[in-house]
Amino acid sequence: MAARILAQADGITPASRHSDYINRRESFTAKGGCIYTAHHLPKWANNNPKAFFAAADKYERANGTRYREIEFALPNELNTAAQKEIIDTFIEHHLKDHYYAYAIHDKIGIMSNGEHNTHVHIMFSEREMDDVEKKAERSAELFFHRANSKHPERGGCPKAGKWNNKNRARYLCEMRRDFAEIQNSVLKKYNVNAQVDHRSLKAQYEDALKKGDLDAALLLNRLPEEHLGPALAADKHNTKVINLMEYRAYKFQRSQLSSMIDNLKVEHGASFAQNAKDNASKAFADHELHFNNAVHRSSELATLKDRVNSDYQALLALEKVMISKETAHDMAIAHLLPASDLAIIRAQKKLTLKQDELKTLRTSLLESGTSAASDDIIQCLTEDILHQQERQNLLSAKYDEIQARLTAQEVQKQLASISQEILRADKPQQQEYWHLIQKLNQDTQLLQNEMDKEIIGHIGNFLSGSGAGAFTSKDISHYLDNEERCLKRTLRQKISELDNLKKRLISPERATLIAKSRYLNGADKQLRLDMRNLQKESDRISAAANEYASAQADFATMPKPKWYQSSDAYNEAMSHVKSMEDTLQQRQQDFAHKQARLEKMQSRLEQKCSTPAAKSSIAHTAARIIQKNKTNVAKVDELSKSIQQLQRRLSAITNMKAAIKAGLILERPIKIHKENTGGTSARRCMEDVAHSLVKPHHSADGGLSVMLNQQDNRDFTAMDETEREAQSEIAI
Repeated sequence: MAARILAQADGITPASRHSDYINRRESFTAKGGCIYTAHHLPKWANNNPKAFFAAADKYERANGTRYREIEFALPNELNTAAQKEIIDTFIEHHLKDHYYAYAIHDKIGIMSNGEHNTHVHIMFSEREMDDVEKKAERSAELFFHRANSKHPERGGCPKAGKWNNKNRARYLCEMRRDFAEIQNSVLKKYNVNAQVDHRSLKAQYEDALKKGDLDAALLLNRLPEEHLGPALAADKHNTKVINLMEYRAYKFQRSQLSSMIDNLKVEHGASFAQNAKDNASKAFADHELHFNNAVHRSSELATLKDRVNSDYQALLALEKVMISKETAHDMAIAHLLPASDLAIIRAQKKLTLKQDELKTLRTSLLESGTSAASDDIIQCLTEDILHQQERQNLLSAKYDEIQARLTAQEVQKQLASISQEILRADKPQQQEYWHLIQKLNQDTQLLQNEMDKEIIGHIGNFLSGSGAGAFTSKDISHYLDNEERCLKRTLRQKISELDNLKKRLISPERATLIAKSRYLNGADKQLRLDMRNLQKESDRISAAANEYASAQADFATMPKPKWYQSSDAYNEAMSHVKSMEDTLQQRQQDFAHKQARLEKMQSRLEQKCSTPAAKSSIAHTAARIIQKNKTNVAKVDELSKSIQQLQRRLSAITNMKAAIKAGLILERPIKIHKENTGGTSARRCMEDVAHSLVKPHHSADGGLSVMLNQQDNRDFTAMDETEREAQSEIAI
């Protein structure tokens, strides 16, 4: 809520002149934008705010406050009468016993992108009418006189303590809150879908987070704007104005993005929900396949499965009461149309649906073959379809008329507005819907991770000789895939850590440079900076010299004018070349002076560092720097070794995956022992898993070979020579 609360006279601008400003009188008439004025003044002011505040300028004591001002933004959605209703209610609550004048301004703000900036200025005297004033008004001079508590009639009206006492800040906050409530009450009265919040952006943001309204929190997570006065706002080249305009453009884009996200959520919510449910169903299937009869299932796994199932059921329940975009549109139509028109639309839809069902049934009978009985049914269906079409034709004229009304531009706007209102009212459920989708996805992922951990752990136990059980070949590939992912992730982290650590390594040369800089108290750094700037200046001078040479060449080709010809252009070109020459010479001289000064400074610094005491001090400092950096050197060595080990492990696993894949493609004739569970399905036992595992080793020529371990009872006689070689060894 934009507001400027309780501004007071600046001690320079007369109160009467500020009265002219808000009422757009005298020299301020040309500014325009004042659409309504009102006041409550004593009789001696003759209904003239300027006269009242001129008396304040004249009779109020020198260091007294001549007037105070309250400025509030007003809702653009309301007309002037409704806006006046807000102001009058506010004055009744807070300025009832004060003399005041107010003016409503409505102009398109300089920085508002075409939006109206409707606001009110309320000027008032902080002197509060007492019983004496209410019975018989004081004169202008006496009204602004110091109050007399013993004899009130001999002094002026007392100043209200709420504008100056220690509780002033609290009262101003209460006044701001009350103005927001008044606005919201009037907005609701006139059915305007808008709300005003008097709290700071930070307070609103924190409240939105507590309520779990992340969309609102996103929009509220921004900085408040700096208020710029009219004069400053008119200067489009001012840095503050440029920054504020860029910030407003950013806020608008973010608001548009938030609105777009809301629309996408409504339009594609069902698709996202279906994906979440599909993932959950896949996780349930995996669980049933691997763990329903497993003795090694953990309690954590069971808990996660129950949690995913709970999320799934909650999402299904909420979907039954959710309002989609199409449903909101239908509800908006029902809100606008009379019952008779709605009955026609529903009847037409019902007839269309019935026809579609009959046509589908007839088509299926025609495709299934013909018989005497089916021919009779098809004939009945055809007659029924024609009957439904006749009923539709009877309604078509009225139905088309209703549709024509609904497609009118004004009605479309109303429908869109009502639909948005319905969806906005349903937003808490929409937020809960998205929360459930996210929760289902997260819990499903946790369940999948826990199942992966169980499978990988069980395989690990088997490989170490401490476990037994049955796994599919897919389990083994899954195990290797997971190992590869983990290794790659760890490798990326280690490499990133190593890169960052290398940046902190200090070579002996750099240590000496740092030590020298410390000895010189940073003078060498400034020298290097000045030298870099001097080099840039040298480049610029070279460019300027080229420009001068080009201009000089162009001037040399210019013919000298005859005595009867105008020489203005020639003289101007000559003057320009001469000016370029003078400027270039001056820059070259300045450059030479700077260069000589910096070279002298460099020589002085080198001389300072060349003394025995300086060399000893620099060497000692450099040694301490290198000593402190030894920890980083050790960490780099340790990380490098760790990365090499990880790379070897990753290479081995990659080769194992390739070997297993190649082995599966060759369809090796391994005799697989199966355990029957009463059905046709069987699972590979752990001994078969062991035979599918591979052991990488380095061949004699330095290449990496991968051996496939097989059972002793392989049937080599059923293979040709190529297959026997492939079974024995696969070189990757």
